[in-house]
Amino acid sequence: MKTKNSLNFPDNFQPINVSWHITFKCNYDCQFCFRPNFGQECSFEEAKKIIDKLAKAGLKKISWGGGEPLLWPRIFDLIKYTKSLGITTMIITNGELLNFEKIRKMEKVLDWLNLPLDGSCDKVQDLMTRKEGHFSRTMKVIDYINNNKLDIKLKINTVASKLNKDDIINIATIIKKEKIKRWKIFQFYPIRQTGAKNSKIFSIKESDFLRIKEEVLPLFENSKQMVVFETNQDMERSYFAIAPSGKVYVSHGEKDYIVGDLKVDSVEKIWQNKLIDKVKFWERSKWIFNASS
Repeated sequence: MKTKNSLNFPDNFQPINVSWHITFKCNYDCQFCFRPNFGQECSFEEAKKIIDKLAKAGLKKISWGGGEPLLWPRIFDLIKYTKSLGITTMIITNGELLNFEKIRKMEKVLDWLNLPLDGSCDKVQDLMTRKEGHFSRTMKVIDYINNNKLDIKLKINTVASKLNKDDIINIATIIKKEKIKRWKIFQFYPIRQTGAKNSKIFSIKESDFLRIKEEVLPLFENSKQMVVFETNQDMERSYFAIAPSGKVYVSHGEKDYIVGDLKVDSVEKIWQNKLIDKVKFWERSKWIFNASS
């Protein structure tokens, strides 16, 4: 039987919620991007073995990102295989490669579709440097899923920066209207090649970010929608993040640190690395136990 400690998480809990950047390739060229671009991508068979290893260690949910995960050749097969093991599945995609046929194909095996939205209109979204027309494409996907009552939960990720900080409150209106299940707003994090290079353009002070939080959260006070704000400090060392190669890394002080390799190391060994902040990890992961409601 699992016991709880004073921090309210199970004493023997493992990485129940992981993020796998399955490919560094992308069809977008966002100037605030912080995708990892180190290491050779895993083959399908290698990816399955890693999923098996994580499942045996107690994995409850996995998010596939990138780059653009829909560019990884057998992503649908990997989602289907993971779902067959009883694991909650999420894909983080910019949505450009989605069409209605693909969405229907994913419905039975994908629990969460995670789309980025950094502006409340095409003008602001384009200012954030995502590919032209991104706002309209995203709304088209959201409307299709909602109008057809598909069994896929919607999550929206928003990167808050100097360029769109005054528009976040307008995005909140869209989130409420479209009944988005979960909305996560990140403080722009200046890490890795592209993001670090363009730090002066996008960086936002934590005080400004928290001011946005104070304005937005009251709008959802009596709502079942989940709204989460993550500062740079919240993000650091709190993710069990997997690079395309299967190596696990954490970010700290705007740098990446490899803490293990899932091709050769056990999950338990990697999990014991002191660079992983278990308390932060639990705080940002425990929601998945109530995610079906």
